[in-house]
Amino acid sequence: DGKIGICKSPQSGYEFDLETASGNANMRLKAAASNQGVRLDLDHHSGDKAEIHFYNSGNSSTAIVSNEITNGLIFKVGGTGGSSKLDLFKLQADGNSVFGGAVHIQ
Repeated sequence: DGKIGICKSPQSGYEFDLETASGNANMRLKAAASNQGVRLDLDHHSGDKAEIHFYNSGNSSTAIVSNEITNGLIFKVGGTGGSSKLDLFKLQADGNSVFGGAVHIQ
């Protein structure tokens, strides 16, 4: 079925699944030669979005979302679900930025 599980069987809904029972689960991508880069491409289907979630004990605490509808990038904080998170910062396709709270410059 094309799924990959490292140290476990892939969990339902994941094509690539890495889990460790002790220590950190580390993943490294390295380009070791001069003038070589590393790229991570998140290619989502039209009408959907690409998301990177940061979890704490299984609960999503923050997220970075690329939304095809707005062609922007949204940084979300708070809550445990996608709908309960606050849009903290938005980079819009027109070059404007929107802050979801007070901006403090020190």
